[in-house]
Formats: sequence, C-alpha cells, structure tokens
Amino acid sequence: MSSEQTSDQSVWCIDKAPTDSDIEKAAERYKDCDALSVFVDFDTWPDSQGELDLGFLAAFGQMHALHLRYIAGLKSLAFLAGLPALSELTIGPTKTSRLDLTPIQNLTSLKVLHLDKQSHRIEATSELSALEQLSIQSVSLKDLDFTHAIPQLDSLKIGLGGTRNLSFLAKSRVRTLELWRIAKVENEHIKPLSLAAHLRHLVLDQLSAVTALPDFSRAVHLQRVELRRMQNLEDIHTLEKAPALESLVLEDVPKIASQQDFSPHLKNSIQAAKSDRQEI
Repeated sequence: MSSEQTSDQSVWCIDKAPTDSDIEKAAERYKDCDALSVFVDFDTWPDSQGELDLGFLAAFGQMHALHLRYIAGLKSLAFLAGLPALSELTIGPTKTSRLDLTPIQNLTSLKVLHLDKQSHRIEATSELSALEQLSIQSVSLKDLDFTHAIPQLDSLKIGLGGTRNLSFLAKSRVRTLELWRIAKVENEHIKPLSLAAHLRHLVLDQLSAVTALPDFSRAVHLQRVELRRMQNLEDIHTLEKAPALESLVLEDVPKIASQQDFSPHLKNSIQAAKSDRQEI
C-alpha cells in the first residue's frame, strides 16, 4: 500500500486487503484532500479469501477518481453508492467478468468511464447525465445504440473485442471517436463513419483488414484524422472530400506513399513530416 500527495490531489494505491488500521490511517491522511484517486489492484487475491468487499471506500466519499484493475474477488459494484462525488471510474476485469454495471447509474457527477471486459447491463450508462468520455475495451457488443441516451457524451473509444456494428453513428453526437484493434473489422464495417455528422476527430488504429476509407463528403465537421498502424490501408483518397479537414496523421501506414501530399485538400498547410510519423 502506498500513497502520493500534492497540494490538491492524492493517489492511494492498494495492492492488498487493507486492515481496519490501514483504513483509519488512510482516512486521517486524506481527510483534507480536494481530490483522491484510488487504484485498487488485487490481481493475486486468493480464492480462499472469498468475495472482496470494497465498502470501506465509502470512508473516502470525497474521492474523484477510482481505478479498479484486475479485481479477482470483486462480485458487486454496490459499494459505489457511497462514492457520489466520483468523476472518473475505471472498472477492469474480474475473475467472472460479469459484474452488474447497474450501480454506476447513480454516479451523477461521473465524466469519464473506462470499462475493460465489463459490459453486463451496460445500458446503465444512459443514466449518466454528466458523462463526457466513454472507453469500452475487450467486449463484443451487438450495437452501440445505448450511447444515444448519454446526453453529454463527446468522446468514445472502442478497443479490442469484436464490436463491429457502427450503425449508431447515423444518430450519434460524438465528436471524438477512436477504433482500436477491433477483431475482423473490414471496409464494410466502417462505412457508417460517412454518416457521423458531428464527428470532429477520428482515430483508426490497427484495423488490419481495412484497405480503404469510406466517403467523408458529409463529415462537415471532421477536422482531424489519425491513421495509426494500419498495415493494409492503401486508399485514403476519400479524405479529399472532407470539407473541414485540417490535419492528417499517418503513423506506420506502409501502403500509403510517404510522399503523398494532401495539403491541397486540407484547410491548413503541411504541419510536419517524418519518416515514421507524418502529420499533414
């Protein structure tokens, strides 16, 4: 167990089950903190200890960030009811990876949510009226329509897993979208990007089956596109029709000629160019 403290924020790292004495000492140490981030990593939690109860965290009701990573014994998120001030939450894998996410719906101050291998009752996120950033990793979802009901959602990141249905983009108000290493995503799957009328920033990373980009002529707000480690991407000419495009980042995209100059099609001129990372 360790701690770090600055004038306005503290970090409490928990790597073993705290005793009552540990909790009392931590409560005293952090009682005047404006913000408290708690990292809980019980990746060696033995089965013999049974269910992990994080109810003791209610003693730190002022914490603004909680990161739960590889919580082997955790079976319920009910303890979140005691943490109404949370603005950032990470929920990582558990031994079952079937945590009921319903308790997060009462976190009305939550602005940033990261989910890793957790999607059971993910529709509870639609109750998060302040949520601005959502990251979903290592799950396969039938669709992402539930995001329409998150009123302040501005940034969405989908990584790993097998979520390939992007039809939600036709009605989405998301302005930043990142698709990272999603299994078996092909050209057909990313066609809905052409319907994302509010999109301003797009990142495509390690989508190995994608060879061409869709039409961006209706992406009237798209200003920045980042293409990273796209090993088989060979056709990006549709970016020429993106009316508001200001910058293009190419990183490890071997089939796109390094000398290709998109500056005539951009609102701004070339900003930088490097052999392994080109920003136009």
